[in-house]
Amino acid sequence: MLRAAGADDLPLLDEEIAELDRQIEQLKNERSSLVSAKKLIDIKLHGSLIGRRGGKQKEERREAVYKLLSSSGPLAAGAIQEQTDIPKGSLTSLLNHEWFERTPEGWGIAKKKR
Repeated sequence: MLRAAGADDLPLLDEEIAELDRQIEQLKNERSSLVSAKKLIDIKLHGSLIGRRGGKQKEERREAVYKLLSSSGPLAAGAIQEQTDIPKGSLTSLLNHEWFERTPEGWGIAKKKR
């Protein structure tokens, strides 16, 4: 098609390229979500969030929540808890941090942290 394309075909080609760019961006976002989900599964399976105490556990949990929200966008606290298995009381403590902020959709990453 490109060999036979003329100047009149440029707008159509531009539309096709824009559509392919949108599809590529969507696939990148889906891949990022899958990578984050895999990391959370690995954390759950290997127990790196289970059985630790103190600052290290809290830091790891906060990072897990940050990665989740980075890939998914804002979520309700219940959805975060469900996807990370972090106890409700611990999650509330983690979310009350400068990295996170309440949004109309739930909890998200604070603008200054993005």
